[in-house]
Amino acid sequence: VVLPAADWTIRLVRGTTWSGRIVDAAHEPVPGACIRWVCTNELYGSGEVSADASGHFVIGTLPPYPCVAFIDGAARGHAFRELAGPPYPPEISLDTVRERSGTVRTEAGDPVPGVRVVALSEEDFRLRTSFSNGITVIQFPRLLRFATTDEHGQFRFPGLSEGAGRTGVSAFEPYRTVRTEIEGDAVNVVVAPVDPVRVLVVDETGNGIAGARVVQPGAPDYERFTDGEGRCEFIRRSASELRVRKRGFAPLRSKLVDDEPVLRLQRVGAVRGRVVDAQ
Repeated sequence: VVLPAADWTIRLVRGTTWSGRIVDAAHEPVPGACIRWVCTNELYGSGEVSADASGHFVIGTLPPYPCVAFIDGAARGHAFRELAGPPYPPEISLDTVRERSGTVRTEAGDPVPGVRVVALSEEDFRLRTSFSNGITVIQFPRLLRFATTDEHGQFRFPGLSEGAGRTGVSAFEPYRTVRTEIEGDAVNVVVAPVDPVRVLVVDETGNGIAGARVVQPGAPDYERFTDGEGRCEFIRRSASELRVRKRGFAPLRSKLVDDEPVLRLQRVGAVRGRVVDAQ
């Protein structure tokens, strides 16, 4: 593609540098606190920095448009905070919050060790998309808190706000959340086992296909690769479709209607030829 000759003028707009310090209520630094900002002008996107050991941070260039900053010090047991600017304060103070802990157990009361627990606190869940100054922003999915249960089925979340919020086991675990119970400061999750979906991928003659990529669409996608017999297992989620790809076979989309689907792929012929010049 050849563009016609022209005189181009590119006008640069000077941005803003924001340097500051993140501290707690006692004016002590909060190292590792994360600042995520998003610009109200979608052309300028978003960014992220972390505070150093002394709580200091520098954002090199913020766009010359209103931005919203999310300050997350949960890893150190501090509350989440939001700010809108400009102007941007040179010091940000975060409140300390109590640690939230709990257990994951079955209906029979048995502890469930080694499962990942996900929490979205009430404070984070109520984040507005429209702020008082008219700014509209998207929410960051990384406001989720994660923990893994120990051998006794216990977990803890540093920096999780009051209340249970939305707490449950991860969608990638072989359990589903039945209910969440609050007992004092503890958030307890009651779960039930989920039967896996056992997939078999075969060719036209019924032979298993090894190394086929099987995807259950979602956010994010959940994928597995078939073993030497063409088999793989999934934890059933809300998706009702499976997508299969394997080199040498036509891609396949199939409705997920039972727990042991057999997916049959069709071979595709190879195209052979050569490339020559115009002479």
